Amino acid sequence: RESEARYRALFDGAAEGILVADLQMKQFRYANPALCRMFGYTEEELTRLGVADIHPKGSLDHVLAEFEAQARGEKTLATDLPCLRKDGTMFYADVSAALTVLDGHECNVGFFADVTERKRAERELKDQLEHIKRSSEIMFGREGRVVEIKQEVNALLKELGRPAKYMS
Repeated sequence: RESEARYRALFDGAAEGILVADLQMKQFRYANPALCRMFGYTEEELTRLGVADIHPKGSLDHVLAEFEAQARGEKTLATDLPCLRKDGTMFYADVSAALTVLDGHECNVGFFADVTERKRAERELKDQLEHIKRSSEIMFGREGRVVEIKQEVNALLKELGRPAKYMS
């Protein structure tokens, strides 16, 4: 009983979303309150769903491959997985998983961390870097053209028998 109370306190009090999925059926067995808030479902609703129900259809092959790799113990972290909330909005999560046996069933215990803000910030930084890169190319392109023009002016001045105006 004391052990059950400790387990429940850790499970319910965790800041990360925790989701337990049966390996064979890929159906959910347990979800903690943080995961329920993250996805917008009650625990009862989640236990009627499976892996395919909480990810966009177009990403399902990738998500299932990550789930299987974690189940085989080949990896523990799946990054930037697209997830679908009950209301249809999408967010991204890093999911750490550990293999366990619960009630005689092999399960993946997934620890979900919402990384949507991190991905947004990375995308903004990438966009800013691209802008800086384009601006630099324009600036250096112009600088190179200015050098060419100065060389052309010097060549014309030389043909006219005059001294070069620009030094290299």
